[in-house]
Amino acid sequence: MRRSTKVISLVKQSDKGEIKTCSRFMKIYFFVIYILTGFNFGFYTGCGLNFLRVIQASVLLLRSIIASYSIYVAIHFRVLEAIWYCLTFSESLMVVVCFMLSRSALSCKSLFEYLYSVDQELKKSVGPSIEVKLVLYTVVVSVLRLTVYVFCAIAYYESLHEGFSVELIYNTPCYCSDLYLVVHFTIFHSVYCRLKALRISMNEKFDVYKGTLIYKSLIDNLEEIKKSLDVPFFVILLNAVAIAMINILVTLEISYGQTMKFIRTASRYLETVLLFSSAFAPVLAADMMASEAQKIKVTLNNILQTDDSLLEDDRRKVKQFAGYVSARPFRLRACRVLSLDCTLPVTVLSICVTYLIVVVQFTHLY
Repeated sequence: MRRSTKVISLVKQSDKGEIKTCSRFMKIYFFVIYILTGFNFGFYTGCGLNFLRVIQASVLLLRSIIASYSIYVAIHFRVLEAIWYCLTFSESLMVVVCFMLSRSALSCKSLFEYLYSVDQELKKSVGPSIEVKLVLYTVVVSVLRLTVYVFCAIAYYESLHEGFSVELIYNTPCYCSDLYLVVHFTIFHSVYCRLKALRISMNEKFDVYKGTLIYKSLIDNLEEIKKSLDVPFFVILLNAVAIAMINILVTLEISYGQTMKFIRTASRYLETVLLFSSAFAPVLAADMMASEAQKIKVTLNNILQTDDSLLEDDRRKVKQFAGYVSARPFRLRACRVLSLDCTLPVTVLSICVTYLIVVVQFTHLY
């Protein structure tokens, strides 16, 4: 899908010089993302996009063939394995389709360039750069996913010729979802860092009117790009819950039987931890943004209470800024259903435990 690159910029080139654009590293990084996952975050448009779409279609076709064979092999072994393959395959395609059909007028590339303009306006940055975050988060997720691969290979090394080798290949769609969540978390955390920098600047006599514009444009741009992030995230979260319950049921069957092996249960539990950690990372970043917005409101009220040197016009601007923060406090919701705050992980985990107990009782595992 072709997205508009129009974005609110707070920095005029004549006043602040050339606005920083996305680096070559980010273009290469998102090229790899596009090839592996099919997600176009706005870094490639025009004539070159048609060639990339051919590659994307070829990769999706190859994944579909591998997935179909994996499901066929799994059906001859265990029902839970077949369900695992079906869920993973369905999620892999549904996330790509939902992202392509989304109607966001803002691309990820344009958002990052806007965040660079905010840094120029605030003349300070909090935390590492966006490029460093992408590298760090990708390395962490890749190491964890590779660990799951290794444990899975060790656990089933005796039966690789029976079809479990396909499971190692087919885990690739899971890694694609991990990469998508890395970008999702990077966007949220980068906005949080700009909010924190804005709060620090407000304590240093930063222009209140400019601060109001920055806050408004941050939340406007974030809500716009969320239109293309919410549905895929919702699909990934639902799939993570289902996969986690299947993994736990599989480990319970292994524990109940006489073929109990620690390495087999460890691979399942590691995958469950990775699924929930990746899915809940953007949620925690969203909660951090809401907390930072509350701190900005407290900072503005402290200025009103303690700074007696404020002119009447400046005092009015501070009150307007505080009122705007109260009206739009960065409380985000996914698909207008899920509140993105710290209560979501607790709710999801409680639901998993409740239904897992019900399933165990009906299946008579114990």
